[in-house]
Amino acid sequence: HFGAERDRAFAFKLYLEFRIGVAAPPGLPQDTVFFAAKWLPGNRATFSVYRDLPTARDTSSIREVARALDVGAVPFDFLESVLAGAAPTAPDYGFPTMEVVDLGTSRRSIDVNIYGAGTRLAEHGAALHRLAAGFGIPEPDLVAGLRRFGDPVLGHISAGRGRGGETFATVYFGAMANEAAMP
Repeated sequence: HFGAERDRAFAFKLYLEFRIGVAAPPGLPQDTVFFAAKWLPGNRATFSVYRDLPTARDTSSIREVARALDVGAVPFDFLESVLAGAAPTAPDYGFPTMEVVDLGTSRRSIDVNIYGAGTRLAEHGAALHRLAAGFGIPEPDLVAGLRRFGDPVLGHISAGRGRGGETFATVYFGAMANEAAMP
C-alpha cells in the first residue's frame, strides 16, 4: 500500500506486504511482514523491515520484547498501561506484534496491534495523559486533539527509538474495515 503523512512536509510511504511462511524476497528474513520505503520528496528513501514476533502475543512476552528493545520509560509505561487495560478483552490469538528495524539507522520499535481487544481511546485516557506529559505535549493540545477525534477504537502502538536514538511512541486509532462495492 502507498500513503503519505504530513508533519512539516509530506512524507511518502510504500509498503510491500508478505504472507508469513511464504518465501520472502532474497535478503529478507522469512518472518518479514512488510518491507517499507519512506522518504521526503527530494531525499533518499529509508527502508524498514517489519518482522512478525509470533511468540510475543501475550502481554508478558510483549513487555519482555519492549524491555529488550529499550523503548524508553515513557513509551514503556504507556504500552504497559494499554496492555493491562486491553488484556481482559484480548482475542484468543493475542495481540499481533512486530519488530521494526530501519536499515542503516538506529531506529527500532515494537508495533503492537490492539484492535482485536476493541477498547476505545477514552478507556486509556489516563495513560494518554501521562504519555503526552512525558513528551512535553501541553494538556490543552492533547484534550483538543482527543475531542477532535471522538472516541475511536484504539488500533496499534509503535514504541521505540528513532533514527537519532530518541524515544518515541505513536498511537494509531480509528481505522475500520470497509468492503468496497464492486461495479
